[in-house]
Amino acid sequence: MNHKIIFTFTFVTMGLLHAYVLSSVTLEENRIAVEPQKKVSSVINLQRVLINTPEPMIEPVTEVLPEPPKPVVEEVVVPIPKKIKKKAVKKVQKKKIVKKKKSTKAKKAAKQRSKSQLSSPKRKAIKNAYLAKVRRTIEQCKKYPKAAKRMRQEGVVKVHFTIGKNGGIRNIRLAGKCPYTKLNKAAMKILQEIASFAPIPKELDERYLSLTVPVRYKILN
Repeated sequence: MNHKIIFTFTFVTMGLLHAYVLSSVTLEENRIAVEPQKKVSSVINLQRVLINTPEPMIEPVTEVLPEPPKPVVEEVVVPIPKKIKKKAVKKVQKKKIVKKKKSTKAKKAAKQRSKSQLSSPKRKAIKNAYLAKVRRTIEQCKKYPKAAKRMRQEGVVKVHFTIGKNGGIRNIRLAGKCPYTKLNKAAMKILQEIASFAPIPKELDERYLSLTVPVRYKILN
């Protein structure tokens, strides 16, 4: 019983001591926390402070110069006198006429050259062969009128005509008549019925050929 009392007494005293120590420690901490902090001076000495002001940026200025005005060219129309105009027109016309004459001369010269290039014997041979064909065609187409044959009428009729480049016959006429009208008409009728021969050979270089062909009417016994 005495031991329990002693034990409890020591336990209580220890608890009180412990509480006292804890209370003293907390008081010290509060005292430290409550102490006023030293005042910090908020005054700034401007003389010691250096302010770096940035230098202003200068942008280069490019000036655009205006273009110089273009020179105005005035067209001056000088009136040409009528006399000068007429003279100029006449000169142009004369030049054109001279050119035409030269061209025609050149063409004629070219034709003469082409003719001269073809030897005269050869040219004659070609022409004679063509004329022989013409005469042969006329003889083949010749018809003796029955009335003139019955009446024993005979004669030679000369017929003149022109053959074109393409062989067409034109300008038919009597160059020499015989005493009998029927024979004269029959000779003219031959060429009218034929109408055209073969074209003129290119080697001759002729635009037309004028011919007089004798047509003979003779009764063969």
